[in-house]
Amino acid sequence: MNPAISCLFALLFCLSAQAQQKEFEGVIVYKSGAKSKMPGVSEQTVLAMIGSSDTVTVAIKRGNFLQSSKSFEHYYIRDDEKIYIHFKGIDTLYYIPYAMDTTTIVETREGSALKNIAGYDCRSFTIKTASATTTYYYSPQLYANPEDTRNLLLSHLNLLGEKTKSVWLANESESIGYTTANIALRIEAQRIDDSLFKLPPLPITLYHGNVVVDPPEFTLEKLSWARFMQKNVQAELAARYLKFRKGEDQVSQTVYVGFVVAEDGTVLNARALNRKEVHPALAAEAIRVISLSQWKPGKVYGKIVPYPLIQPVTFVVANE
Repeated sequence: MNPAISCLFALLFCLSAQAQQKEFEGVIVYKSGAKSKMPGVSEQTVLAMIGSSDTVTVAIKRGNFLQSSKSFEHYYIRDDEKIYIHFKGIDTLYYIPYAMDTTTIVETREGSALKNIAGYDCRSFTIKTASATTTYYYSPQLYANPEDTRNLLLSHLNLLGEKTKSVWLANESESIGYTTANIALRIEAQRIDDSLFKLPPLPITLYHGNVVVDPPEFTLEKLSWARFMQKNVQAELAARYLKFRKGEDQVSQTVYVGFVVAEDGTVLNARALNRKEVHPALAAEAIRVISLSQWKPGKVYGKIVPYPLIQPVTFVVANE
C-alpha cells in the first residue's frame, strides 16, 4: 500500500476515535472531610465555612453539574457560565460567575504514581496558588470535554479540564488554616434528564460571603484593626531581630497567627502557623498582641460557633 495512503488511513482512524470518545454522563457520590489546623474547631464547622457537607452527590451531563447535599445545591450551568447556589432553608438563589477567581497559579505538576479510586486507576494533577495547594485524582476512562469548562476559572477548573480531559474522582487541598478531602464512593454511568438542571423558582442575587457564614468582627475599644496593631505591637523588635542583607534598604517578616474566636468573643489557641519561617521573638510578640484582641463571635447558619481566623502581623525595619 502507498505509504501516503497508509498515513491517511491512520490519521482518519485517530480522528474517528476522537470523534467517538463519549463524555461521561451519570452520578458520582463523594465523601467529604475537613480538618482544622487550629484546636477547638470541629470538622463540621470547617465544612460549613467552605460550603461543603459530609456527603455530596454530583450529577454530570455535557458540562452541567448539580452538586447536592443535606444543606445545599450547586448548579453549574455551562451556557450561563455561572454557579447557582441554593442553601436549604434560605429562599434565595445565589450565583457566582465562572470568571470570578483571580488567584494566581504558582505551580502545577503531574504525578506519576497511580491511585485506585472506586475501581479506577487514577493519575494526579496538582494546582498550587498562593493560598492553597490542591491535588486532583482523575481517570482518563471518564472523559470530560475540556470545552465545557474552558471559561470556568473558579478554582482554576478550566486548567484542570484542559490538562486532564477527565472527571475528577478525588481531591486533597491544604491551606494555611485547614485541609479538606473529597473521594468518590460510587460512580454510576446513566442518562441524566435535562430537567434536573432546571433552577428553582427563587429570587436570584450575587453571592456574598456571609450568606451562611458570618465571620467574627474585631470590636475592641472601637479601634480600627490597623490602629489596634499600631498601638500594641512593639515595633522596635523588628530592628532588634531582623538583619539587613547586603544592598537591602528594607527587611520584613510576616507572622501568620492562627487562632479561634470563642463563643464569648475572646481569643483561644493563638499560635504562629509559619513559626519555622520567622524569628521566635517576633512570633511570640504577634501571638501576644493577637491574644489581646476582642471580637464579635462568628456564626454559621445563625448559630454562634468557635470560629478560626488567621491574621498576619508584619514587622518592618528600613534604613534611614
